[in-house]
Amino acid sequence: MPQRGSPAGIQDPQPSTSYDTPEISLTNVRGKRKPGDGSTSLDFPPITGSPELKQFRQQTSEGLFSPTETLVSSSRFLSPDSPPANMSPSRTTTGPYAASFRNNSAVSLPKLTMPDPDASKRAHYVETLSVDKNEDTVRLRTQLTIRTHLPHFIVTDPPTRPKPSATDLPDHWRQFVRLDGSLYYYNPFERLVTTEDMHNARLRSIVEKTACKLASIADSNRIVLPADWELCIEIEWEDEEEVLHYNYISYEEGQYFQLGRAQPVCAERSRYWDHVEKFCMHHSELPPFAEADFLSELAYGATERILDNKGTTFRFTGPQTQALIGTYRELKEAQHEGIAIAPALIWLFARTMNLVEETRTNSKYGTADAAAARKSSWKEPTLKFRIIDLILGFAFSGTHNMYRRRLMKTRFNNVLYLPDFRELLSDLIIEWGDSNLLSTVFVAVNVSFLAINDLTSMQRTCSLVSSLFAMISIAGGMHHIWNHRIKLDVEVVEASQYMNHGIIFGDRGSVTILACFSRFPSPLSSGHSTPSLRR
Repeated sequence: MPQRGSPAGIQDPQPSTSYDTPEISLTNVRGKRKPGDGSTSLDFPPITGSPELKQFRQQTSEGLFSPTETLVSSSRFLSPDSPPANMSPSRTTTGPYAASFRNNSAVSLPKLTMPDPDASKRAHYVETLSVDKNEDTVRLRTQLTIRTHLPHFIVTDPPTRPKPSATDLPDHWRQFVRLDGSLYYYNPFERLVTTEDMHNARLRSIVEKTACKLASIADSNRIVLPADWELCIEIEWEDEEEVLHYNYISYEEGQYFQLGRAQPVCAERSRYWDHVEKFCMHHSELPPFAEADFLSELAYGATERILDNKGTTFRFTGPQTQALIGTYRELKEAQHEGIAIAPALIWLFARTMNLVEETRTNSKYGTADAAAARKSSWKEPTLKFRIIDLILGFAFSGTHNMYRRRLMKTRFNNVLYLPDFRELLSDLIIEWGDSNLLSTVFVAVNVSFLAINDLTSMQRTCSLVSSLFAMISIAGGMHHIWNHRIKLDVEVVEASQYMNHGIIFGDRGSVTILACFSRFPSPLSSGHSTPSLRR
């Protein structure tokens, strides 16, 4: 009859050979080098208990197993009256043994038997931490992670730490992603920003050495830099050669400058805002005066639009200014809710101020030449162009000159002024609509005129020609309206492309061609319908 605690029909085989370690983790294992061959052998500490048997012991929580239970052979189950095998005297207890959590009977845990590992497997669990060359010993430490899963234990390797990759960023360098998805790198300790890939050791060395060289130049020339300076270094390809470009900026003073012979040389203000726009993601706070400049500029622009100042240098229209203010308010509400949106606010300020300062620079705002900047700077036409212009004047009754002057006023110093261009398109759409209405009236009048019986052949021919030109004028007017209505909110790039359709004929020739097409719907109906109305 089988004993209690062991399954029926299972006989007890001979205990298999096993090995025992003193605890779950092995520490302070020493490796001694053998004399002569220089090899190292592992010398474990003495193990208490039988020298031939090696076993794992684990003390589990008192709620599940008692401290007296140890690991025994996986094929043997002891009776309730037998004590656990290979128990050390220090762990023996008096009285009844702990009951099983299943049947209130004394049980023992199965013993995890493992073959004697060779040197390669043993070294798999050993991680060398330090080597003491003076004492000719190697101190080793191992850590075994054991997870308990009934009814056996699983021994796993210690967690491996990922080794640093050769492409990882070195210390003090940080990578940031712009709002458009591009990358740049920032070193807060050296106050250095760059768009070059700092994973590349060669580029990183060039950037860092250039920063050190610039610092030595400033010290040798006794150039005093602002307290909050920041350095930007970029590498560009020019004529198949790498060319270094650098600049300093100061957020407190709002300056973009480079090193001169005795003092910093500052550039226009738009360059400063351009730098802030490109490198804004590493800021956790708004730069000084950035928000105040942004709000002041929007207030100035809104006032100029309300007063309808035609000579203003503010480039944004009324709806655009309103959209900028709405975006600013939404970002400020998010900031009050605790959302970190400082980079987005900085980008909005920098982008807006960059466009404003660029327009002021082109219009020479605040200089003595500002009054002359709005004057036309077109060159005198050549003799060949005058002959062509005379022919066009005969074909269009000279009305194309008026459209050409209006188109030329939208440009000054080879820079397109967007508000004037949009206003011109709006006026042209209204004029083309009126021309279509007039052409429709001419068609109706000519059809009624042809219904008269006693008309000469000349009158009928003129009436038919007038009707034909009126219908062509209607078709051309509808084409212009449909194609230009979507351009009322056009941006600078699209407006420049529109003005340069005929650039192969020069600036004046391009504007003249646009003027002829703009005048195309009107003369056909007004000029050629007159003969048909005479009788």
